[in-house]
Order: sequence, then C-alpha cells, then structure tokens
Amino acid sequence: MLISSFSHPNHTTAPSSSWYLGPAAAARMSGKFKAFVTRLHGAVRAERPNEERIHDVYQESEEVAKEFNSDPWPKAEAVASLVQGDRVFLLLYTEMAFQAFFKNKNVKATMGDRVGSWENYSALFTALIQDEDGQAMTEAAKAHGAEVMITGKWAFDIIYEFVYQFQEACQYRASALQSATNEAELQTVLEHKDVWTVDKVFNFLHQLVKVSKVREVLESAALSKGGLDGETVNSGGAPVPLVTYPSKLHYLLGYFALVGLNRLECLLGDFQDALAVAEPVMEESRSGNAGAGLLLSSSIIAQVSLHYHIGLSYLMIRKYQEAIKTFVSVLDVYFKHMESIKQQQRALQQQQQQQQQQGQPVQPPAKNADDLAAGKLVDKVAAMLLIVHHLCPGQHIPENIRGHLMGEKMKDKLRQVQSGDVDAIVTLFVLSAPKFISPATDYEAAVSAMGTAGPGGAGGRGGGGGAGRSGTYGGLQRIVFAEEVRQMLELRKLRDYLRLYSTIGLGKLSAFTGQDPEDIRRELVQYKHKLLQLEASTGSSVQPSLDFHYYLDGDMVHVDAGERENRQEVSKHFQYQIRKLENLARTLRR
Repeated sequence: MLISSFSHPNHTTAPSSSWYLGPAAAARMSGKFKAFVTRLHGAVRAERPNEERIHDVYQESEEVAKEFNSDPWPKAEAVASLVQGDRVFLLLYTEMAFQAFFKNKNVKATMGDRVGSWENYSALFTALIQDEDGQAMTEAAKAHGAEVMITGKWAFDIIYEFVYQFQEACQYRASALQSATNEAELQTVLEHKDVWTVDKVFNFLHQLVKVSKVREVLESAALSKGGLDGETVNSGGAPVPLVTYPSKLHYLLGYFALVGLNRLECLLGDFQDALAVAEPVMEESRSGNAGAGLLLSSSIIAQVSLHYHIGLSYLMIRKYQEAIKTFVSVLDVYFKHMESIKQQQRALQQQQQQQQQQGQPVQPPAKNADDLAAGKLVDKVAAMLLIVHHLCPGQHIPENIRGHLMGEKMKDKLRQVQSGDVDAIVTLFVLSAPKFISPATDYEAAVSAMGTAGPGGAGGRGGGGGAGRSGTYGGLQRIVFAEEVRQMLELRKLRDYLRLYSTIGLGKLSAFTGQDPEDIRRELVQYKHKLLQLEASTGSSVQPSLDFHYYLDGDMVHVDAGERENRQEVSKHFQYQIRKLENLARTLRR
C-alpha cells in the first residue's frame, strides 16, 4: 500500500491499481530526484524558512514529473529515509506524487488510484485537524502545522487538486455505474462507496476553515485599522480583539479552502452559497489590505479560478451587472499579469543574446503551467462575458477588454452570440461552463443490473435504470439556462425598439413585434423586474441593470435614455484610440 504507515486508521486498504502495480520507481531514483526531495524537505523544515526558496524548489516538481514519464513517483516508504521518516512531509510528498499522476495524460487512473489519493488527503487533513484519538485541534495537531512551512501557491494547488479529484471521481463513478464494459472496476467502485463522498469532502474543507480561524482573521482585518504600537481599533474607536491562527500552514490551507468551497458549491449548483462562502476573500481583495490580497495574488490561476466561479454564480442567479464587473476585473488582472510576463521574457531574451555572443550555452525558458492553465480558463471567462453582455447590453466594458472580445481569437464565439440563436448561445455556455456534478448516486440500481445484460442491452446499466444521476446534472443546468436565454432574448427585442423612441404606444410595439398589446405590457414589467438586482457591495441597495429608463403611462411607453446613458463613452473611445495610435507611432520611430 502506498501510504500504509500514514493513512487514517478508519480507512480500508486500497485496491490494486496502476499506481500500486506500476514499475518499481524506487529502484531507479536518480540523484537529481533524491536531491530534489532532500532540498524540499530542508526548505519546509528550516528553522528560519524562506518562502522564496520553498517556492523555487517546489516549482522543480514540474521537471521532476517529466523524469518519470508515464510511471508513478516512488512510494513514500522509498523516500522516507531521505527525510528521516517525517510523517507530515511524506503526506505532502505523496499528495504531490498523486497530483503528477493524475495530470499525466499517458496513464488512465483507476478506482484504486482514486482510493489511494483519498486516503492520503484524509491522512493529511486529519493530521492537521485532530490527533490520533480523534480529539479536535489538539496541541499535536497544531504542532504538525507549526513545524512545516509551505507557500500560498502550494496550498492552493493542494486544495484545487482536492476539489478537482472529487469532481473527477463523481464523473468516473457515474460512468462506471452506467457502463457494463468492466465488471471488475464496477465491483471496486461498489466496494468503496465511502471514498470521495460529498459529505466528507465538505467536512474536510469546512474543518480546515474552522481550525485555521481564517474567517475570524479576515473579519478582524476588515473591521480594524492599525493603531499605535500595534493596537487595533475599529472605525468607531472600539478595540477589536486580535485573532491568531494555529500556524501558517493551517492559515494557508484554511484560506484556500474558502476558494475551494466556492468552486465546489458552484459545481454542485448552489450558486448563492458559492458567493457567500467566498465573500471574506473577495472583501479582503476589494479592500486592498496587504495580507489576503497578496495571498490571493500568489497564484494567477487562483485569482482567475475564483473570479470565474463567482462570475458564473452571478450569471446563474441573474445578477448580470455583477457578473460583468467580475469577469472584466479578472480579465484586466490577467492581461496585466501577462504583460509583466512579456516584459520579463524580453529582458531574458536580451540577456540570452548577450550570452550567445559570448559563446555561453543558453537554456530555453520553461513554460509556466499556471500561466497555461489560467490562459485556458480566461478563454472561458471571455466567452461568458460575451454571453452575459449580450443578455444585458449597455454595461461598460473597458476598451482593452472590448478589443480582446472583438479580436481574431474570439470572432467565432462572438458570431455565435450575436446570431441571437438560443441553441448557439447555450452551446457556447456548455463549452465555457464547468462540468457540473451531482453527488447523488444510485448504487442499488447498479447492483441489481450487474450481470443482467451486456453492453447495449435494454436491462443493463446503459439502459433506462438511471444508475448514475451525476451524469445528467449538467444537462439540468443547461435546460435552466436555455429557458433564461430564451426569455431574455425575447425581452431584448423590446429593448431594441424602445431605444429608438422617446415615446411609443403599445399598439405600435404590437405592430412591430406581432404580439398582443397586453402581452407587451406584461413583458415590459417583467423586463424591469428581471433586471433589478442587489448590489454586491452593499447587499441591500437595489439597482436596475438596464442602461436606460422607461415607464408606462396608460398605453404609452415613455423612454428616457439620457437618465442612465454614459455621455462620456464616445469621448473615451476616441481618447483610447488616440493613445493607441500614439503608442504605435512611438514604436515605429524606434
């Protein structure tokens, strides 16, 4: 067993899998790999840990993964002698090893691999939450965290991978229960119904948040302002009690557990809770305070992922204005980040040219995995922004982001949205949305279907038994969104006519649309109602998302486009284009 000496006592032995039955990687551990493990252990256990050094060594894990190609990393027992049997470090090492294994496109993970990874996560989180006797947050659990130092990016990777593997396990389980092609694998799934369950996943994340006291720390930071000699007082002058967390490791994992819970709630379709659980992090980010703002920015994929799921949640609960603001803000952050990366690359190229002229060897710059992953997610963010802006037009989008949305890369998606075809917009939504999951699994139907029919048989698991309901949950979200799109596109037609007039009668609108005047009256009221929303900043102030104002007086509709219209939009557009041409001319003169 991979982590037999470190797993939680309540967990069963993992079944055989490609991980356990793979080649003996320990027999061919290179000196480079041994040096990596030793350096990483020394960095996280240093008396005076240096976060920059830990980050640099941790980043080497991407190159280490390439060394083993399609083989798993050595077992924890094989490297234990290199780290003096350090239990917590070996759990962190095994988590890294499983991450590399699940990211490897050359291997196909089995249920046994998922059980092994679950046991390691359980052992790691349990060690930080409670002691061996089950007592919550004892001194021993605090010591486990206090003695180990990791970076914010590392902590985010652990939580992000934890939620991803739960998502993938739900999909795998549903597929196995609906398929009759692998009886042995199905039996393994049925024997391990207690792993990767939604209640246990939620429990671990909430426990990490609780023991880390991250909510209390962020709340204290939001309420307080710095006083003299470290005194902390709120805006009214009353003292705010200082909150301390058990260890930096606890705080980092608890902080990103909030981000992980946001993603998990979104995947399960509870969009209100997805917003609520991430509010402490978003509030800290908006306030500009150093602590958590810098922590969130420690990983570009963390920022993009959080804002992507928050923007999606706003979209699904019909807060279109907030969704646009969220998507715009994260696109702006990403573009600035990539501009900084390009500047670094240009400086590196100049340095390499000098080295080549001097006859020195030059190493090609390595591609950053986080930047690549963030880039793929940004494409989905941009597609979502196209959709929501089409449903709720008239909202301000900065020129640089507008230029990206209208660029060559987005032209096909832009054409899909502007077509006004419900199916085309919903198809783009499905491609850009996460893979929604449901934890509900019908094991009884799978058991009763075992052996009753082969592949394609009417009575088999691929028939009408509904063995894995999680496979249809994304379809449910699609149906709900499609109905919303259909309604909003109908209402948008009215908007387009209203924008052309200052006053227009219901009879004239009826002639344009072919609808009954009373139906139009109801739709006008419905349009206003659907686009009223609570502002996220206040939570109580109701604001319309329409970019103009109208009201009904009998059978006459009065339109006041000037009340909400931003009259500076045209001048801003020309100013932006002038600056753009000036920069281009300056570049050509060089």
